[in-house]
Amino acid sequence: MIDSLLTILFFLLGLIGTLLIISLIIVVHELGHYYAARLCGLVSHSVNIGFGRVLFRAKDVHKTLWQLHLWPLGGYVDLCGESKAKINKFLKLSYPKKVFIMLGGIIVNVLCAVLLFWCCNSLGYEYKKTVVGTVIKPTLASQSGMLSGDLITQMNGNKVITWKDVAFNLILTKAFGDKLRIQVMRSGQPIKLKTISTQDLSLLAKGGLFNVFGILPRAEEWKPVIDFVMPDSPAQLAGLQKGDHVVSIGNITINDANELLTFIRNHPNQTVKITFIRAQNKYTKMVNISSQGFISDTGYLGIKTAIPDKTPALYGRIDRSVLHNLSYAIYETYQYVLLQFATLCLLFTGSVSTDTLGGPIIILSMTFSLFSLQTLISLLHWIAVINISLAFINLLPIPVFDGGRILILTIERILGKRIKPSTQGFIDRLTLSLLLGLFAMITYNDVARILGLL
Repeated sequence: MIDSLLTILFFLLGLIGTLLIISLIIVVHELGHYYAARLCGLVSHSVNIGFGRVLFRAKDVHKTLWQLHLWPLGGYVDLCGESKAKINKFLKLSYPKKVFIMLGGIIVNVLCAVLLFWCCNSLGYEYKKTVVGTVIKPTLASQSGMLSGDLITQMNGNKVITWKDVAFNLILTKAFGDKLRIQVMRSGQPIKLKTISTQDLSLLAKGGLFNVFGILPRAEEWKPVIDFVMPDSPAQLAGLQKGDHVVSIGNITINDANELLTFIRNHPNQTVKITFIRAQNKYTKMVNISSQGFISDTGYLGIKTAIPDKTPALYGRIDRSVLHNLSYAIYETYQYVLLQFATLCLLFTGSVSTDTLGGPIIILSMTFSLFSLQTLISLLHWIAVINISLAFINLLPIPVFDGGRILILTIERILGKRIKPSTQGFIDRLTLSLLLGLFAMITYNDVARILGLL
């Protein structure tokens, strides 16, 4: 009961946190437009935080109306309002100034991402080294000659530090059709592996990017030893105790705790045989795996396993000088922008399924997990990534986005006249309809992932 209440509490915290984070990022984006307009000599009519009924309003010295609305979900800047004087002033601005105003929000989001990455790097954080645990055969990794225990140090000439770098390089190589060149450290010696083509690297296959490529990162030994048994749980009713070392369940040999927990989750409402060692003696019992879950049933046995012992040799720490941290923050931002572009290319070519698209529910689950883990560095990193995503999406030449507005301004400049308001209104409505359809598809993907359908 207490665990359920805590889960609900953390979920609500994650929900509130997600809404606040997304709203704050959108407000920052809109403030970028506001200050860009100021720099171009145009004072905005109003700055609005949230939507719905106005709770508070005040004018600043520049006579811009600042309004706080009932529902604090994002916001918007009204550059001209219904003032014909301001509309004419905007229309008389030069083309570069109009484009700069449209780019204002994107620029601020990118700068925020750099700042957040810089903060993360300056605070310092631990990362897992790119030590290969298992090489799956036959896969691209095995074809390259990679072996268990190799430390991946370079991919296509790019320095590799974290597993995030490995993932970036795999996706970018696939997106741009390059051959993959990998360098590893093996027994203290740098080894260049066989150059391979990523043409056969299927990003549509299930199992995760690393699994499809053919590697599993080396992990700490996580022994399947029971550390705690819930009162009145199926495990307690079966006679399981703290310290029991599980060796098999349901005729499946168990080598680590992850295999045990995965089996339990995937076999709700089943009675299975479990074998364990207690005080150097082997015992076998029958246990009824019950089920729990709000949306879909997952197996529940009522046990917690011991935390795996940390292996210091598998970890490193980001801890550099201030200037180095800033340069690395800029590089990380560049990486994510390039990744967004690569993913878009892969979607258009059909190399990545639309099933991989994630939306608000996935953002919520990610934020929820970050709040529940109380990982400040991970949370800041995630906020930086959302800033980059918002900037990239707004840069796309799609009407209703900033990039679309810039496209319309460019067309008007080429034609030498304004597009009719009725025509622009039709384009906006059509685009909005398509975006709502895309939003519905993304939300379906989110729910399908939670239900295990994708």
